[in-house]
Amino acid sequence: MRSSAPARVAHVLPTDARRGAQVFAHELRQALDGRPDRHFTITLFAGPPAGEPIAADVRLGLGTDGHRRPRFHPGATLGLRRAVRGSDAVVAHGGEALLHAATATPWSVPVVYTKIGGSAQALRGPVHRALWSAVTRRARAIVAVSPEMADEVGGLLGVDRARITLIPNGRDPSVFHPGTGRRERPHLVHVGALTADKRPEAFVRLVALLRAEGLDLDASLVGAGPLLASLRSPAAEAGVALLGPRADIAELLRQADLLVLTSRVEGMPGVLIEAGMSGLAVVTTRVPGASLVVRDGETGSIVEAGDDAALLAATRSLVLDPERRGEMGRAARDHCVRRFSLATVAASWQEVLDGVLERPARAQRRG
Repeated sequence: MRSSAPARVAHVLPTDARRGAQVFAHELRQALDGRPDRHFTITLFAGPPAGEPIAADVRLGLGTDGHRRPRFHPGATLGLRRAVRGSDAVVAHGGEALLHAATATPWSVPVVYTKIGGSAQALRGPVHRALWSAVTRRARAIVAVSPEMADEVGGLLGVDRARITLIPNGRDPSVFHPGTGRRERPHLVHVGALTADKRPEAFVRLVALLRAEGLDLDASLVGAGPLLASLRSPAAEAGVALLGPRADIAELLRQADLLVLTSRVEGMPGVLIEAGMSGLAVVTTRVPGASLVVRDGETGSIVEAGDDAALLAATRSLVLDPERRGEMGRAARDHCVRRFSLATVAASWQEVLDGVLERPARAQRRG
């Protein structure tokens, strides 16, 4: 059995792009640091030039030539091997991080895999499934951010459920909190990468339809990505402000009245937690993790992914009913603070780390 002396824990992130999973991993590292272990972050690849990168203790900065990087990068493995030297445990945030951590980390050092995104399509082939089953077996413990992610690891990869712990994303309620201002017309906001999986074009179409019905509202699209150029013209026609990548998401949410999420693929959308803590009702598609955060009919509305008619109806209903929006927003704040506060999530993570470090969690907490 290990001693209760502080351990050195490395958190491996695929990129330094300021996206939900990377931001949460960074905040988790800060919340865990010194309780009692020492934590540090390592990013493998450089994010897109636009936008402020997240802070990292070690930034390998690979892939800065602008070309699409391969799924597995030998240079990342070599750099990571040096960066994790002397670590007592390694946490791989996402499959790409695990792929490199599994080959770079000494076998004597436990690896924890955070399952943050869906990969069911990629795992349908027997070759890919065999590869990822082997890589996943390298992890001493697996943390799934939603029930759907836990089912995917246990079902498609055949991982023993005893190795899987459900720990959702978390946020700091002192950072994400309701605003105090009142607006003349409702402000709709969409926050996320401008990629095909996030379907930002569906948000633009939604706003255009609401305006065509004569509804007076404001709308903003926050994020960067490959679809930006194709969105400029329809967004301008629909009256949707393209705000680009922003580091002040908490302030932007305080200036909004309703968050709309149009994704078809997610692991667990952290922005739903951010919106809930900010006192916002939401309209979201039924992606993994959505039903864990949003209580349909109480804190927001959940519609089937791809059902744009249902998305329009649910959004229209809340745009026209500010009193109901307010009630949902207050309920969302209570629910999200109670279930997804960063301190609560960090405590669950500490129990997982105590387990892989072979340190009794109770004894540690008493210490």
